[in-house]
Amino acid sequence: MIEKFSTCRIEPSKRLDFWNELVGSTYDGLVVDSPNPYFNAELMRWQMGDNTLIWPKSPGFSVQRQREGLRRSCDPKVVAHIFHSGSGRLIHRGREVPVTAGDLVVCASDEWYRLDMPGPHEVLVLEFERGVIEERVPGLDDRIAHCISGNFAATRLLHRFVLSLWNEGMLNLESHAEQSYGTIIKDMFAVSLESQREAGHEPGGLFLRLRQTIERRFSEPDVTAAMLADELGVSMRTLQHAAAAAGTTPVACLIDKRLEHAALELRIDPRASITQIAFRSGFSDSAYFSRRFHERYGMSPSQYRQTN
Repeated sequence: MIEKFSTCRIEPSKRLDFWNELVGSTYDGLVVDSPNPYFNAELMRWQMGDNTLIWPKSPGFSVQRQREGLRRSCDPKVVAHIFHSGSGRLIHRGREVPVTAGDLVVCASDEWYRLDMPGPHEVLVLEFERGVIEERVPGLDDRIAHCISGNFAATRLLHRFVLSLWNEGMLNLESHAEQSYGTIIKDMFAVSLESQREAGHEPGGLFLRLRQTIERRFSEPDVTAAMLADELGVSMRTLQHAAAAAGTTPVACLIDKRLEHAALELRIDPRASITQIAFRSGFSDSAYFSRRFHERYGMSPSQYRQTN
């Protein structure tokens, strides 16, 4: 049976406490923080066989899994986050992983991680017993704390299947079928993780390597698409083809990462000037930065800082 929760009937000053109690009772060790004092959010929760699924719809927040809050008696689990809408970043195992709508990231439930979502978002979350997934995916550890692109067919199919299950569940999906559907989810999740292994092949693998390279070099104002192609050991035409297959360009990927980093800096460093943040994010022209920021977020950097 699907349970539905909302903060709308909770006194505003108590909403975040209510939300923390809700998510903490669902997934052990989770703690949520949000700059939004009203925190209008909704969550659906579904215990499907031995799988726990949630679908939160929330304003911007930061959620952490704190090791000191974990019950030591719990078996290790893996947590899949499928980003239905919104974008942000995952910090896990010393990595900073940008994510956007359609992407899948996997976390280890018995380790610290943090997910920062600066704006409104929806995430389809599934938690599985780690041993059950390891039976299906040898080398599971290599998939944790990495982004599995929503451009992969297996990721898109998993996303659509989970979404369709939620829609059917709200129409009273037969309970006797839930265990069977839960097994299908595990199998589709395993296939999605295998797609990351296959990402070492062109063109999907090249696009993944491009994103990883940009992750390291976005703050360098002089870096260009040609320099990225040289570092990856491919021609500019090959790099453009790999990015086009993912519906973007190398330059757009670079600018998107710089803007995401700038948005994060605006939220966490109120004393830095807009110009300082632009330079730290890899932009050499603050006016150009402000123009591109407005195109991406629909407001100026200063307005974004005030509202976040």
